[in-house]
Amino acid sequence: MSGREFADWWRDDKFLQEFHGLGMINIYEYFARSPFCDKKSINGRLLQQGISFDTHPELGRHHTGTEYHNEMPHPGLFVIREYHRSSPSDAELRLLRVFYVLDSTVYLAPRLSALFRARLSKIQHHLAAVMGQYIAAADEMAKAEGPVEDEVCVVDTAGAGEEDVFTF
Repeated sequence: MSGREFADWWRDDKFLQEFHGLGMINIYEYFARSPFCDKKSINGRLLQQGISFDTHPELGRHHTGTEYHNEMPHPGLFVIREYHRSSPSDAELRLLRVFYVLDSTVYLAPRLSALFRARLSKIQHHLAAVMGQYIAAADEMAKAEGPVEDEVCVVDTAGAGEEDVFTF
């Protein structure tokens, strides 16, 4: 097993060698070994009884707690969604987290709000840099042109021929 204190990713090479890789049939068992998985989840409790949640998802509806749903949208990529079921009669699940398994490594997907904050911060940084360059260039141009004499600007503010005169 490896991973930097299990902060952002996790991988179990021993499992991969023993089971010759990952597929829909063993993705939950692989994920269950990771520190991301709630060992007391509905999936985990069913697995302890020898029942696969993936083949019998209807059994999860009789329990409360965390449950995981797996899918494989592309070969080599698995998406695991962590949900919370608050009551056995509750048909709605609340999404808690999303994980993805790419090239046999489990990653915690960032929240959309965190992605937006990071992107906005990056945009703000680049805009500030560009504005700084434009301001510096405008200052240089103003120095090169020398002092500016008063200019008169006539503006039609009413749109009906009434003119205001501004002096700069």
